[in-house]
Amino acid sequence: MFEGRPSRRLAPRFLGGSLCLATMACGARSPQVMPEACAPVEEVSGLSRLQVDRLAGEYELTLEATTGTAAGRSTSGRLWLYPNEPEMRGIRAAGGGVRSDASAPLYGASDIDVEDVGGLRLGDAMSRDPQSPGVLLLQQGEQLFIRVGAEANRRDLLRFDGGYFALRVREVDENGFAGSWSSGLMSASAEGHFCAVRLAP
Repeated sequence: MFEGRPSRRLAPRFLGGSLCLATMACGARSPQVMPEACAPVEEVSGLSRLQVDRLAGEYELTLEATTGTAAGRSTSGRLWLYPNEPEMRGIRAAGGGVRSDASAPLYGASDIDVEDVGGLRLGDAMSRDPQSPGVLLLQQGEQLFIRVGAEANRRDLLRFDGGYFALRVREVDENGFAGSWSSGLMSASAEGHFCAVRLAP
């Protein structure tokens, strides 16, 4: 699943997630001062030859804002990822049919409050409906993106513009994954980084 030696960057994130579980039960939904445990990812790591289906599972997700109205704030919540059925993995193409260069291998839900970090709420992030999931993981080559919001993830629509909240996965190791996020209308009005720490089954 992973290429090269495991990254050390997600280890402190794991400790930060454990601290959250132990001290706050990860139930706080109000913005907090940015912790040091979830650091920005400087280089892409662990995505080459990644078996994306193995990212399915439950995570503690932390979002930290670096730009926008909530810069310097963070919020945490749960993220659930499930494998999509084969017939649900296709991405509609503009001319009809499905794209050959992209797929949606995972879908899921999250109770994260993206507005805490200045992001746009685009429908119910807790929706587990595969036709309109709260979370959709998109793969294009070795690039992975997670789109948040049931309205943004409706499979019956082909979106060309509108609001978005998206995570870009830049690092994966045995503890979870991390990267950057952005949100806005036509262009980003808020940005930051995130870490998702896998929770024991």
